Amino acid sequence: MNNKYLKVFMLSIQNSIVYRANFVAEIISGIIPFLVQVYIWINVYGAAGKKEIEGYQLSQLILYIAFSAIVAKLVQTNSHYDIANEIKQGSISQYIIKPLSFIPYCISKELGSRFIFSVILNVVLTIAIVVLNGGKYNILFFVFGFISCFLGMILYFMLNYNLALLSFWFIDVSQIFSATQLIFLFCSGGVVPVSFFPQVFQRILVYLPFPLIIYFPVNVFSGKENFGDIFQNMLIQIVWILILLLLSRLLWKKGVKKFSFFGG
Repeated sequence: MNNKYLKVFMLSIQNSIVYRANFVAEIISGIIPFLVQVYIWINVYGAAGKKEIEGYQLSQLILYIAFSAIVAKLVQTNSHYDIANEIKQGSISQYIIKPLSFIPYCISKELGSRFIFSVILNVVLTIAIVVLNGGKYNILFFVFGFISCFLGMILYFMLNYNLALLSFWFIDVSQIFSATQLIFLFCSGGVVPVSFFPQVFQRILVYLPFPLIIYFPVNVFSGKENFGDIFQNMLIQIVWILILLLLSRLLWKKGVKKFSFFGG
């Protein structure tokens, strides 16, 4: 990591330590939805009178929901709100004249702000996986799970970064954020496994990046993906990141031109 981006990373870690209340709030914000989902699915299985739905027993589905909740927190990024506000307020100009590439700067800041939180979640996830597998677990699934999770985080960041750049053209994109975050969470398997969706919807999602954000990393951690599929899907994650990177460069170039034209 370039020294200037490393400084941004370290400063963000320090800030995250200062705002410890945010850490507690984020933990609580993950536990409550998890408990609500578990309660709902216990009642669904009970009402259906089935031991298995779409290949998942109740215990397996609860495990998936728990893993997906952890992975969702690991891949979640929030810097798009700051980016949109800086464009709206005009303070984005400081990054145009600074010798910093804006995307690496934002990613360094995001990684630093979530570093301690992510380490703790990874420890919890590791303990849960080992205990649930009776100590018999191929460590490679964890390694590739971590890599796929990191790529999922970059992919999620790039999706939101491109949305934030729309602030060059729209006065307020907060409503767009609110709608897309729900869509991203649902389509990425953050609520239920993608395999629960209708076949038509599943076929559509194959051509979209969303399942690669949560559903794929969860399956890797759980050991449900073979190594051939793992490498293939990680390659697809990288391809999507590059596509979104190219799109962001186009939006940034046109946005900055418009910003400069109006005297930003």
